[in-house]
Amino acid sequence: MREGTVVQVVEATIEGQSGVIGTYGGGYVGHEIGRTIGSGSGSGIAGAVGAVAGAVVGKQAEKSATQKKAWELLVEMNGSRETLAIIQPADQNFDEGEKVRVYTRSDGSARVAKL
Repeated sequence: MREGTVVQVVEATIEGQSGVIGTYGGGYVGHEIGRTIGSGSGSGIAGAVGAVAGAVVGKQAEKSATQKKAWELLVEMNGSRETLAIIQPADQNFDEGEKVRVYTRSDGSARVAKL
């Protein structure tokens, strides 16, 4: 753990994730809605088109639902001229000039916490 001073705070976004849940769920719903259109082979084609459209929409919906507000913090470390740029979820608010602690993990990632 090291201490420093926040020199800049900028709002950022941690990108959401999209996986099979949104894709398959959207595809299933799209297929079911699409196949209610027409009858016979027309119903099958509409179901297939609906499945593709639903999968695309479902994937995007999952990605949007998992996005997180974040802060991009520039922290000037005490006792050195080193400045770190850290992006983390916005679970705390920070102000420029605020004294903070910086916790660094062995993988190089870091987290800022209030003193």
